[in-house]
Amino acid sequence: MPIVGVANKITANRQRVTDTGGTDSLPFVSGFYSPCRDQLPFFSLPRTVDRLGSTIVRQGDGEVWRELAILGAVVAGLSVVTGAFGAHGLERVAEEWPEATRQKRLENWDSAARYQMYHGLAILLAVALCQHSGSRLASISAWGFGLGSLLFSGSLYLYALTGITKFGAITPLGGLVWIVAWSSLAIALGKASGSPQPD
Repeated sequence: MPIVGVANKITANRQRVTDTGGTDSLPFVSGFYSPCRDQLPFFSLPRTVDRLGSTIVRQGDGEVWRELAILGAVVAGLSVVTGAFGAHGLERVAEEWPEATRQKRLENWDSAARYQMYHGLAILLAVALCQHSGSRLASISAWGFGLGSLLFSGSLYLYALTGITKFGAITPLGGLVWIVAWSSLAIALGKASGSPQPD
């Protein structure tokens, strides 16, 4: 009978997908398989994210960690440059600034350089954890420290140099990114063990 043939075909498809590890665990679709289903964003997105995370971990001892280590060194190194300029060269530039905002702009420059240094070192700490445990969260935190430095310190540098207060609206975004990055690093440290093991 045709109905029996269709049922047998569906059963065969389900068995084939199970044998290849492709069965979806969602209850309302687990009884039906179609090759087109994996092309739909709803079904393919979780797998794409998982594959991306696995790729990052597999490359942990290669280019990804080297790039992050270079990023940390650059962020920390540039903070030394900006800090030195703030201590020795910025005051001459500040002589042309309005008296009402001069001190605040100098203080913001100093804060930007200090926090940039802290988070450049934090990137290197996250890289060390990445290499030790293969942690995806540590990788996320490292990139977060870099992005936060760009937003937080970068906006303060721009405000100090130009006096444009609108740059101040970007600064809290950098702080928020840092909070997320530090939280990710804390979780990664809590999960770290003696043997390399992805989150």
